[in-house]
Amino acid sequence: MLQARAPRLWRRFRRRRLGMLSLAGLVLLAAVAVLRPVLASRLPIVCRYEGRLYFPGLVGVLRSVPFASAVVEESRPFSLPSFDVEKAVADSSFAVRALIPYDPLDYSSEVRARPSRQHWLGTDDLGRDVAARLVHGTAVSLKVGLGAMALAGLVGIVLGAWAGYAGGIVDVVVSRLIELVMCFPVFFLILAVMVWVEEPGVTHVVFVIGLTAWTPIARLMRAEMLRLRGSEFAVAARALGAGPVRVLVRHLLPNAMAPVAVTITFGVGHAILIEAGLSWLGFGVPPPAPSWGVMLRSAYDQIQSAPFLVYPPCVAIFVTVLMVNWLGEAVRDAADPRGESENLVPG
Repeated sequence: MLQARAPRLWRRFRRRRLGMLSLAGLVLLAAVAVLRPVLASRLPIVCRYEGRLYFPGLVGVLRSVPFASAVVEESRPFSLPSFDVEKAVADSSFAVRALIPYDPLDYSSEVRARPSRQHWLGTDDLGRDVAARLVHGTAVSLKVGLGAMALAGLVGIVLGAWAGYAGGIVDVVVSRLIELVMCFPVFFLILAVMVWVEEPGVTHVVFVIGLTAWTPIARLMRAEMLRLRGSEFAVAARALGAGPVRVLVRHLLPNAMAPVAVTITFGVGHAILIEAGLSWLGFGVPPPAPSWGVMLRSAYDQIQSAPFLVYPPCVAIFVTVLMVNWLGEAVRDAADPRGESENLVPG
């Protein structure tokens, strides 16, 4: 049934222009996050050095991919801390530099420099290139948003489906657990947990947000299970000899995932905002990591002397969250069975 519904949902989704625009924008952001070693790095993409071709930028891209990093060797000597990359590039007969030839942690004497050809978005109070930090901050925000909601979705779907399908004491225990977690303000609960983390990082932020954002997903999944477990196709599956696990996984879960996917999509934007808020308060990704929240905090401290530093992280957070919300609305409209007929042209 899910295979039959997927093409119809995709056709309805494609007619939402804002949804398609948001999907394209988020795919572009994901590409920026993956390709950041060739977009913003002092290492060249490809360079001829001492008669040999080296690909330090491309190696950096492969090393940023989780499954490829284990089998990719470092591009020596470019990966050595003591190696003079600028001199090697200057002496090279052939070199292709990154679009932004700076690392996010490179310091310079040009402190709070205004946007120019050399530094497109200027430099911060420590002389670091803002454009390079913005590009590398994309990976942090997407990792937090997608990772946290993947964890929250896993916990919420498992607990909600189990409670709604099993009923009885299982339903009572899971429902009370959901209510218990919802009693605490999520942001302050996250702050309370992060205070106890000695050296917070991206992984800690992902786990803390993910383990506090699962309750609405679990409630919605439980409601869908209560609605679907007595449906005709579920009764027919049981009559044909299907066991409880097969009925749940093969028949109920696929038909309950559409509204849950909408909630998870909206949650990605919420997780990005929470990460920015935590980094602003100093409990998120620790400096000098190029997080948008860290950049915003640093820019706010310099707002009188360098107000132009505030705009890049603000615009990045606003546009990303806006696209995620537009995508969530498009998914919700496409999945709504009471939506417009497929023969109608959307206004």
